[in-house]
Amino acid sequence: MSISAAEFGTRRKKILDNLGDNLFLLFSNFEHQKNSDVHFDFRQDSSFYYLTGFTEPDSLLILDPIGVDNFILIVRPKDRTKEIWEGFRYGPQGVVESFQADTAWTINEVDKVLKPLLQSRNVQFVSKEGHPLNDKVKALVGTHAKAVVPNTAYTELHRLRQVKSEAELNLMRHAAKISSEAHNKIMLEAPELNSESKLEATFKFSCSMADARDQAYPPIVASGKNATCLHYNVNNQKTGEQDLVLVDAGCSWQNYASDITRCFPAKGKFTEEQRKIYQAVLTTQKKCVEAVKPGISMKEIHQLACESITKELMDIGLIKGDFDKAIEAKAYFEFFPHNIGHHIGLDVHDCDGLSMEERGRSDKYKLQPGMVVTIEPGIYIQPDNKDVDAKWRGIGIRIEDDVLVTEYGYENLTIAALKELSDIER
Repeated sequence: MSISAAEFGTRRKKILDNLGDNLFLLFSNFEHQKNSDVHFDFRQDSSFYYLTGFTEPDSLLILDPIGVDNFILIVRPKDRTKEIWEGFRYGPQGVVESFQADTAWTINEVDKVLKPLLQSRNVQFVSKEGHPLNDKVKALVGTHAKAVVPNTAYTELHRLRQVKSEAELNLMRHAAKISSEAHNKIMLEAPELNSESKLEATFKFSCSMADARDQAYPPIVASGKNATCLHYNVNNQKTGEQDLVLVDAGCSWQNYASDITRCFPAKGKFTEEQRKIYQAVLTTQKKCVEAVKPGISMKEIHQLACESITKELMDIGLIKGDFDKAIEAKAYFEFFPHNIGHHIGLDVHDCDGLSMEERGRSDKYKLQPGMVVTIEPGIYIQPDNKDVDAKWRGIGIRIEDDVLVTEYGYENLTIAALKELSDIER
């Protein structure tokens, strides 16, 4: 189960066909220092990986639509001493043999490779500060290229990444399966555990035991009022007897992400107030998942979520007055301040062609078969919200699934992660 060399080649051809006679340059990621001589875990740049499948740092991809060699990689040299200390390197010959590069060179030869290619050529590239080749490549482009032109290929690359192939979907299904089982595992063990950190460790352990060590993002394990902070990830508090625990976590598999949020009572039983808020979020989430289909926009699904949450909170009594006026006044925003979801793929917040401000609230793009989006409504009642009775304060609930848009509707990739009240309590 992996992406084939042929599929990587098809992706590159689509970009090459988009370039005209422009040269396209794309940097890999590079290692980031954590402290002293220790680095953070390395993870390849998603777009670089999408076009090459190559996972080593400090590299450069060159796509040349008019040259003898269309696919060129600049990589770290073979170095026996480095390999003894840091692990295997492919080197130029290895990437030609294993990744079907037309030719490959070492990072020490970038001048030799780029100078003749750049002569009187327009270039499309994105600078990457901190990359060991960034300054040299910028200088070479500035000296030898005709011009740096708008990066239409990068835009096309992001468009291509929105719609997943069947091979990509199989990787995402596998990541979703592992993460769903890990969520169920921590629900099962939660009554015996008494801290956010132990719950986080249990989730990561479950993923690692399925050979999915890499987390798609830092897990959020938020108990009690911590769940009202949307991106809480300190994960170091004790869980109280009547706390709800919100866990937003997902592993990745061969760089493809999963993203699931579930909420459950730390000791196995919802209070009356928690039950009502949970059911309100679950009702909304189901409506929004069932709305996923080709031709609908995330803006339309978000609006459905806002209307549903408003209705549910009016039924509970936390929003009062006329429904239409409450919608117009965005009374829901105090309780539901984020978007309904986002695209997911190689990045947990994957390419969708929108800015952060537009994401989830724009109908610029309609959903198409092969896209995968998260559906994640929530209700958060802040501890200092004096407009509601004290019994409601500090409850934070979000329910999130990864949903594939199919030809006729949707497939919920994360349906195996329990979310019905009775299933969670059982």
